[in-house]
Amino acid sequence: MLKKLHEQAAGRIILLAGCGVNETNIVCIAQTTGIREFHFSARKTVASKMQYRKERVPMGATVQINEFERNVTTQERVKETTEKCIH
Repeated sequence: MLKKLHEQAAGRIILLAGCGVNETNIVCIAQTTGIREFHFSARKTVASKMQYRKERVPMGATVQINEFERNVTTQERVKETTEKCIH
């Protein structure tokens, strides 16, 4: 679908591919669709620096997320992803 939309746009607008783009699939997406601009998070899960932890008292009742981890964008993943597109 992205390839078809990119072709229909015919340079009048720029399509930005996103959601799930990473260093392992960006080249394939670019080659398959012709799209050359991307949105990606380049995140890595890291342990929270929180010191006090009450393991069985979640912050939310319906969504169970790991409250002792957080996602951060890393320079390494940004570099790995963008270097693949340059070559």
